[in-house]
Amino acid sequence: MVALAINFAPSVEGAATLDLLTGLNSADRQAAELRWRRCLSSASSLNDARRGIAIKGSQLEMSAHFRRAAHVLHASHISAALRQEPPRVRRLLLPELPPLIAEVVAAERGLGINPTDLQLTGDINERIAALVRQSFLARFVFAEMLPAATALDLLTGTELVRFIRLLGVRETALACRGIAQLEAIASFLRLFPPVDARAIAAHMRALTEVSLERVRLAERVVRSELEKASQPVKMLDRVGLTLIAQALARRDATTVKFTMQKIHIPGAKQLKQLILSSQPDGPKRALADQVVLEIEALAVRLRQAWGSRTHASIVNRMDEIA
Repeated sequence: MVALAINFAPSVEGAATLDLLTGLNSADRQAAELRWRRCLSSASSLNDARRGIAIKGSQLEMSAHFRRAAHVLHASHISAALRQEPPRVRRLLLPELPPLIAEVVAAERGLGINPTDLQLTGDINERIAALVRQSFLARFVFAEMLPAATALDLLTGTELVRFIRLLGVRETALACRGIAQLEAIASFLRLFPPVDARAIAAHMRALTEVSLERVRLAERVVRSELEKASQPVKMLDRVGLTLIAQALARRDATTVKFTMQKIHIPGAKQLKQLILSSQPDGPKRALADQVVLEIEALAVRLRQAWGSRTHASIVNRMDEIA
Protein backbone atom coordinates (compact mmCIF):
# COMPACT_ATOMS: atom_id res chain seq x y z
CA MET A 1 0.00 0.00 0.00
CA VAL A 2 2.89 2.33 0.79
CA ALA A 3 4.48 1.54 -2.55
CA LEU A 4 1.15 2.10 -4.32
CA ALA A 5 0.75 5.52 -2.70
CA ILE A 6 4.27 6.50 -3.70
CA ASN A 7 3.89 5.30 -7.29
CA PHE A 8 0.62 7.14 -7.81
CA ALA A 9 1.66 10.28 -5.94
CA PRO A 10 2.78 12.45 -8.87
CA SER A 11 -0.28 11.70 -11.01
CA VAL A 12 -3.17 11.65 -8.49
CA GLU A 13 -4.80 14.64 -6.84
CA GLY A 14 -3.87 15.23 -3.18
CA ALA A 15 -7.21 14.26 -1.59
CA ALA A 16 -7.57 11.15 -3.76
CA THR A 17 -4.06 10.02 -2.89
CA LEU A 18 -4.65 10.40 0.85
CA ASP A 19 -7.81 8.32 0.49
CA LEU A 20 -5.61 5.43 -0.64
CA LEU A 21 -3.97 5.46 2.79
CA THR A 22 -7.14 5.11 4.87
CA GLY A 23 -6.65 1.37 5.34
CA LEU A 24 -3.28 1.79 7.01
CA ASN A 25 -2.59 2.05 10.70
CA SER A 26 -1.54 5.41 12.07
CA ALA A 27 2.25 4.82 11.90
CA ASP A 28 2.19 3.40 8.37
CA ARG A 29 -0.15 6.17 7.21
CA GLN A 30 2.20 8.87 8.52
CA ALA A 31 5.21 7.21 6.91
CA ALA A 32 3.44 6.84 3.55
CA GLU A 33 2.12 10.39 3.66
CA LEU A 34 5.63 11.69 4.34
CA ARG A 35 7.00 9.75 1.36
CA TRP A 36 4.11 10.97 -0.80
CA ARG A 37 4.82 14.62 0.00
CA ARG A 38 8.50 14.12 -0.78
CA CYS A 39 7.53 12.69 -4.17
CA LEU A 40 5.34 15.71 -4.84
CA SER A 41 8.23 17.98 -3.97
CA SER A 42 10.57 16.07 -6.30
CA ALA A 43 8.03 16.18 -9.12
CA SER A 44 7.62 19.93 -8.67
CA SER A 45 11.40 20.38 -8.74
CA LEU A 46 11.59 18.25 -11.88
CA ASN A 47 8.95 20.36 -13.62
CA ASP A 48 10.77 23.53 -12.60
CA ALA A 49 14.00 22.09 -13.97
CA ARG A 50 12.31 21.16 -17.24
CA ARG A 51 10.91 24.68 -17.56
CA GLY A 52 14.35 26.06 -16.78
CA ILE A 53 15.94 23.88 -19.45
CA ALA A 54 13.31 25.01 -21.99
CA ILE A 55 13.94 28.66 -21.15
CA LYS A 56 17.69 28.14 -21.28
CA GLY A 57 17.37 26.42 -24.65
CA SER A 58 15.32 29.31 -26.00
CA GLN A 59 17.88 31.74 -24.62
CA LEU A 60 20.74 29.86 -26.28
CA GLU A 61 18.85 29.80 -29.56
CA MET A 62 18.28 33.56 -29.38
CA SER A 63 21.95 34.09 -28.50
CA ALA A 64 22.93 32.07 -31.57
CA HIS A 65 20.72 34.30 -33.71
CA PHE A 66 22.35 37.40 -32.26
CA ARG A 67 25.81 35.99 -32.96
CA ARG A 68 24.82 35.28 -36.55
CA ALA A 69 23.55 38.84 -36.80
CA ALA A 70 27.19 39.92 -36.90
CA HIS A 71 27.44 38.47 -40.41
CA VAL A 72 24.19 39.78 -41.88
CA LEU A 73 23.42 43.04 -40.06
CA HIS A 74 25.25 46.32 -40.30
CA ALA A 75 25.49 48.12 -36.97
CA SER A 76 23.55 51.09 -38.37
CA HIS A 77 20.43 48.94 -38.88
CA ILE A 78 20.61 47.63 -35.32
CA SER A 79 20.98 51.17 -33.99
CA ALA A 80 17.98 52.31 -36.02
CA ALA A 81 15.88 49.44 -34.67
CA LEU A 82 16.97 50.11 -31.08
CA ARG A 83 15.88 53.74 -31.40
CA GLN A 84 12.33 52.46 -31.71
CA GLU A 85 12.57 50.56 -28.42
CA PRO A 86 12.21 51.93 -24.86
CA PRO A 87 15.44 52.44 -22.87
CA ARG A 88 15.00 49.34 -20.69
CA VAL A 89 14.61 47.12 -23.75
CA ARG A 90 17.73 48.68 -25.28
CA ARG A 91 19.73 47.84 -22.17
CA LEU A 92 18.36 44.29 -22.21
CA LEU A 93 19.29 43.69 -25.85
CA LEU A 94 22.70 45.32 -25.88
CA PRO A 95 24.59 42.55 -23.98
CA GLU A 96 23.15 40.00 -26.44
CA LEU A 97 24.81 41.64 -29.45
CA PRO A 98 28.20 40.52 -30.77
CA PRO A 99 30.87 42.54 -28.89
CA LEU A 100 32.10 44.64 -31.82
CA ILE A 101 28.58 45.61 -32.88
CA ALA A 102 27.55 46.25 -29.27
CA GLU A 103 30.45 48.67 -28.78
CA VAL A 104 29.56 50.60 -31.93
CA VAL A 105 25.87 50.75 -30.97
CA ALA A 106 26.67 51.79 -27.38
CA ALA A 107 28.73 54.69 -28.73
CA GLU A 108 25.83 56.00 -30.84
CA ARG A 109 24.40 59.28 -29.63
CA GLY A 110 20.71 59.54 -28.83
CA LEU A 111 20.25 55.93 -27.74
CA GLY A 112 20.67 56.65 -24.04
CA ILE A 113 23.07 53.73 -23.64
CA ASN A 114 26.34 53.77 -21.76
CA PRO A 115 29.27 51.43 -22.45
CA THR A 116 28.74 50.04 -18.93
CA ASP A 117 25.34 48.75 -20.06
CA LEU A 118 27.20 46.03 -22.01
CA GLN A 119 27.55 44.12 -18.73
CA LEU A 120 24.01 44.73 -17.49
CA THR A 121 21.31 42.12 -17.97
CA GLY A 122 18.63 43.64 -15.73
CA ASP A 123 16.12 41.92 -13.50
CA ILE A 124 13.50 41.22 -16.15
CA ASN A 125 11.75 37.85 -16.16
CA GLU A 126 13.57 35.48 -18.49
CA ARG A 127 10.41 34.47 -20.37
CA ILE A 128 9.60 38.10 -21.05
CA ALA A 129 13.22 38.71 -22.04
CA ALA A 130 13.04 35.83 -24.52
CA LEU A 131 9.91 37.36 -26.09
CA VAL A 132 11.63 40.74 -26.31
CA ARG A 133 14.64 39.19 -28.07
CA GLN A 134 12.41 37.27 -30.45
CA SER A 135 10.37 40.38 -31.28
CA PHE A 136 13.53 42.40 -31.95
CA LEU A 137 15.07 39.75 -34.21
CA ALA A 138 11.79 39.55 -36.15
CA ARG A 139 12.64 42.96 -37.58
CA PHE A 140 15.43 41.39 -39.64
CA VAL A 141 15.91 38.67 -42.24
CA PHE A 142 18.14 35.60 -41.83
CA ALA A 143 19.41 33.19 -44.47
CA GLU A 144 16.98 30.39 -43.60
CA MET A 145 14.10 32.73 -44.44
CA LEU A 146 15.18 33.12 -48.08
CA PRO A 147 13.11 31.15 -50.61
CA ALA A 148 16.13 30.24 -52.76
CA ALA A 149 19.49 31.55 -51.57
CA THR A 150 22.29 32.06 -54.11
CA ALA A 151 26.01 32.61 -53.61
CA LEU A 152 25.43 36.37 -53.77
CA ASP A 153 22.82 36.14 -51.00
CA LEU A 154 25.14 34.14 -48.76
CA LEU A 155 27.94 36.69 -48.77
CA THR A 156 28.52 38.09 -45.30
CA GLY A 157 28.34 41.81 -44.76
CA THR A 158 32.10 42.17 -44.92
CA GLU A 159 32.28 40.02 -48.05
CA LEU A 160 29.50 42.01 -49.70
CA VAL A 161 31.34 45.30 -49.17
CA ARG A 162 34.47 43.82 -50.74
CA PHE A 163 32.41 42.30 -53.55
CA ILE A 164 30.81 45.67 -54.38
CA ARG A 165 34.24 47.24 -54.76
CA LEU A 166 35.44 44.30 -56.84
CA LEU A 167 32.46 44.57 -59.20
CA GLY A 168 33.19 48.27 -59.64
CA VAL A 169 36.81 47.56 -60.48
CA ARG A 170 35.85 44.81 -62.92
CA GLU A 171 33.19 46.90 -64.69
CA THR A 172 35.63 49.81 -65.01
CA ALA A 173 38.15 47.43 -66.58
CA LEU A 174 35.48 46.34 -69.07
CA ALA A 175 34.78 49.97 -69.94
CA CYS A 176 38.49 50.58 -70.49
CA ARG A 177 38.49 47.82 -73.11
CA GLY A 178 36.66 50.31 -75.32
CA ILE A 179 39.50 52.87 -75.14
CA ALA A 180 41.83 52.40 -78.08
CA GLN A 181 44.67 54.73 -77.06
CA LEU A 182 47.02 53.41 -74.39
CA GLU A 183 47.85 56.96 -73.34
CA ALA A 184 44.18 57.64 -72.64
CA ILE A 185 43.91 54.49 -70.53
CA ALA A 186 47.02 55.42 -68.55
CA SER A 187 45.69 58.93 -67.99
CA PHE A 188 42.34 57.53 -66.79
CA LEU A 189 43.97 55.07 -64.39
CA ARG A 190 45.99 57.85 -62.78
CA LEU A 191 42.71 59.20 -61.40
CA PHE A 192 42.61 56.26 -58.98
CA PRO A 193 44.76 55.28 -55.99
CA PRO A 194 47.62 52.96 -57.06
CA VAL A 195 46.02 49.83 -55.55
CA ASP A 196 42.77 50.38 -57.49
CA ALA A 197 44.62 51.33 -60.69
CA ARG A 198 46.62 48.11 -60.52
CA ALA A 199 43.44 46.10 -59.90
CA ILE A 200 41.71 47.66 -62.90
CA ALA A 201 44.74 46.96 -65.09
CA ALA A 202 44.86 43.34 -63.91
CA HIS A 203 41.21 42.83 -64.82
CA MET A 204 41.78 44.39 -68.21
CA ARG A 205 44.46 41.79 -68.92
CA ALA A 206 42.19 38.97 -67.77
CA LEU A 207 39.02 40.08 -69.60
CA THR A 208 40.08 39.32 -73.15
CA GLU A 209 36.97 37.71 -74.66
CA VAL A 210 34.24 40.29 -74.17
CA SER A 211 31.55 41.26 -76.66
CA LEU A 212 31.37 44.82 -77.94
CA GLU A 213 27.82 45.06 -76.61
CA ARG A 214 29.03 44.18 -73.10
CA VAL A 215 31.85 46.76 -73.33
CA ARG A 216 29.38 49.45 -74.42
CA LEU A 217 27.16 48.65 -71.43
CA ALA A 218 30.11 48.98 -69.07
CA GLU A 219 31.04 52.31 -70.65
CA ARG A 220 27.53 53.67 -70.04
CA VAL A 221 27.46 52.53 -66.42
CA VAL A 222 30.94 53.84 -65.60
CA ARG A 223 30.44 57.17 -67.38
CA SER A 224 27.12 57.75 -65.62
CA GLU A 225 28.51 57.04 -62.14
CA LEU A 226 31.76 58.92 -62.76
CA GLU A 227 29.72 62.07 -63.45
CA LYS A 228 27.86 61.64 -60.14
CA ALA A 229 30.77 60.74 -57.87
CA SER A 230 32.87 63.45 -56.26
CA GLN A 231 35.95 61.20 -56.38
CA PRO A 232 36.88 58.42 -58.87
CA VAL A 233 37.41 55.93 -56.02
CA LYS A 234 33.83 56.49 -54.89
CA MET A 235 32.71 55.78 -58.43
CA LEU A 236 33.99 52.21 -58.10
CA ASP A 237 31.60 51.51 -55.24
CA ARG A 238 28.72 53.24 -56.99
CA VAL A 239 29.28 51.12 -60.10
CA GLY A 240 29.47 47.95 -57.99
CA LEU A 241 26.26 48.86 -56.20
CA THR A 242 24.55 49.44 -59.56
CA LEU A 243 25.47 45.92 -60.63
CA ILE A 244 24.22 44.45 -57.33
CA ALA A 245 20.93 46.28 -57.98
CA GLN A 246 20.66 44.62 -61.39
CA ALA A 247 21.12 41.22 -59.78
CA LEU A 248 18.44 41.96 -57.17
CA ALA A 249 15.94 43.65 -59.48
CA ARG A 250 14.04 40.43 -60.16
CA ARG A 251 14.43 38.90 -56.70
CA ASP A 252 11.76 38.74 -54.01
CA ALA A 253 11.37 41.42 -51.33
CA THR A 254 12.76 39.20 -48.55
CA THR A 255 16.01 38.60 -50.43
CA VAL A 256 16.35 42.30 -51.24
CA LYS A 257 15.91 43.22 -47.57
CA PHE A 258 18.44 40.56 -46.56
CA THR A 259 21.06 42.22 -48.78
CA MET A 260 20.16 45.79 -47.85
CA GLN A 261 20.51 45.16 -44.12
CA LYS A 262 24.18 44.15 -44.61
CA ILE A 263 25.33 47.62 -45.64
CA HIS A 264 25.26 51.06 -44.06
CA ILE A 265 21.81 52.65 -44.18
CA PRO A 266 22.68 55.40 -46.74
CA GLY A 267 24.10 52.73 -49.05
CA ALA A 268 21.02 50.57 -48.50
CA LYS A 269 18.74 53.46 -49.46
CA GLN A 270 20.75 54.06 -52.60
CA LEU A 271 20.60 50.36 -53.44
CA LYS A 272 16.80 50.43 -53.11
CA GLN A 273 16.56 53.34 -55.54
CA LEU A 274 18.85 51.59 -58.00
CA ILE A 275 16.75 48.42 -57.83
CA LEU A 276 13.59 50.37 -58.64
CA SER A 277 15.29 51.82 -61.72
CA SER A 278 16.86 48.52 -62.83
CA GLN A 279 14.01 46.95 -64.76
CA PRO A 280 15.37 46.26 -68.29
CA ASP A 281 13.03 45.03 -70.99
CA GLY A 282 13.18 44.21 -74.67
CA PRO A 283 16.68 43.76 -76.19
CA LYS A 284 18.35 44.98 -72.99
CA ARG A 285 16.85 42.11 -71.00
CA ALA A 286 19.20 39.47 -72.47
CA LEU A 287 22.26 41.59 -71.71
CA ALA A 288 21.01 42.23 -68.18
CA ASP A 289 20.59 38.49 -67.72
CA GLN A 290 24.19 37.98 -68.81
CA VAL A 291 25.39 40.52 -66.23
CA VAL A 292 23.46 38.74 -63.48
CA LEU A 293 25.01 35.41 -64.45
CA GLU A 294 28.46 37.02 -64.34
CA ILE A 295 27.80 38.39 -60.85
CA GLU A 296 26.55 35.10 -59.47
CA ALA A 297 29.43 33.13 -61.00
CA LEU A 298 31.92 35.59 -59.54
CA ALA A 299 30.22 35.37 -56.12
CA VAL A 300 30.59 31.58 -56.17
CA ARG A 301 34.30 31.76 -56.92
CA LEU A 302 34.99 34.45 -54.37
CA ARG A 303 33.10 32.71 -51.56
CA GLN A 304 35.30 29.72 -52.17
CA ALA A 305 38.45 31.84 -52.30
CA TRP A 306 37.63 33.96 -49.26
CA GLY A 307 36.44 31.04 -47.18
CA SER A 308 32.79 31.62 -46.36
CA ARG A 309 31.86 32.67 -42.84
CA THR A 310 35.41 33.33 -41.69
CA HIS A 311 35.43 37.12 -41.61
CA ALA A 312 35.05 39.42 -38.62
CA SER A 313 31.75 41.10 -37.85
CA ILE A 314 30.26 43.70 -40.11
CA VAL A 315 31.22 46.77 -38.17
CA ASN A 316 32.29 48.46 -41.36
CA ARG A 317 31.38 51.76 -42.93
CA MET A 318 29.87 52.26 -46.36
CA ASP A 319 29.97 56.05 -46.20
CA GLU A 320 31.87 56.20 -49.49
CA ILE A 321 28.93 54.56 -51.31
CA ALA A 322 26.35 57.05 -50.13
